[in-house]
Amino acid sequence: MLYWNWRMLKLIYNIKKIIIFCLLSAFLTGCSQSNSIKEPQTTINEKTMQLVQEAEEKKLSELYDWDKAKILLDWNYPNFGYGLIQQNKYYVFYPDDGNKIVRINKSDGEKKVIYNSKFNKELDLHYCLADDRLYIEDFGNIYSCDFEGNNTSKIISRKKLKRQVVAIKGNGWRTGGAECLYFYKNDLYFISYFYMWKLDLSTKKVSKISKYATFGGCFCDNALFYTDFSRRGAFKTDISTGKSTPVLRTNKNSDNPKYYEGITESDGKIYYIQLQTVKKPVLYMYRDGKDDKKICDFNVPSAAVCSVKCDSGKIILECGPFEDSDYIVITYDVKSASTKKIEMPKNFYAAVYAPDDMLFYAVDGKNDEYLSYLCYD
Repeated sequence: MLYWNWRMLKLIYNIKKIIIFCLLSAFLTGCSQSNSIKEPQTTINEKTMQLVQEAEEKKLSELYDWDKAKILLDWNYPNFGYGLIQQNKYYVFYPDDGNKIVRINKSDGEKKVIYNSKFNKELDLHYCLADDRLYIEDFGNIYSCDFEGNNTSKIISRKKLKRQVVAIKGNGWRTGGAECLYFYKNDLYFISYFYMWKLDLSTKKVSKISKYATFGGCFCDNALFYTDFSRRGAFKTDISTGKSTPVLRTNKNSDNPKYYEGITESDGKIYYIQLQTVKKPVLYMYRDGKDDKKICDFNVPSAAVCSVKCDSGKIILECGPFEDSDYIVITYDVKSASTKKIEMPKNFYAAVYAPDDMLFYAVDGKNDEYLSYLCYD
């Protein structure tokens, strides 16, 4: 009897070993198959990332044949750290012929129209990028869509937007409606009749952000910095409270008054150009509560400087005409502390926008409704 019990226990033990062996084999086989399934996906991801990395190493001028782009002249767009051409890690966007938004894939240069105007109008589209979508102004209405051009939705109608703006400032709205769009800290900002407005995307409520009319400025930390085109100086508005305070004052009664242009942001710091009639323009870094830091002298007389613009860390001085030459444009990149002097062609009219290694400018004469460009790096 004892012998029989011992034989039964040994049999059960052997059966358990067989079962465990089979389960272990099945588990290892499953892991092997799982790995073989995942390998192609890993390869695809690595290939995609390689293409993106290669695209990041390319200059903007190399990513697309810009002769094919029809970018209408829009004087309202430059400044505030944005421009007609906007980009993220994967795509470049630009407005084409005034009624389309085009997306260029950085990995292969593929062009895709992701938005067509919903209205038959002569007014330009305006747009800006958020982390995962575009916001588009179309005839005063504001829409959003994803980077594929899908999931389009209306954020606010022209009628509702105009009603709120006019209620705050009677002359704050004109035919063009919202003339620029900017996305910053989860809210949407726009310019209407030279004033900056904030649209709370949660409540759809509008508030006026700039105390004075402006042509240019930038966002930094929790504030909007901007210059007043009546030349009172430069101002800062807290975007949460709406409180506005002067940061730079113009002394118009002086024999040689100081003026401030080209205010821009780079790496969390504010830069601006100081102009004086008998001195050369100077680039400063703004420091709250301290004397501002002098960064660079520009070797041109202030009297020859026609205009100054800024594009997210790029200062653009348009100078001339000179006695011995036509216009030149000087660009200063505050991130790299590099200066470029560019001699402009005979048909040059005005510098507009300088993204990366390109300069887009308005021309005088044939095709003057479209921007021309040149590569300077």
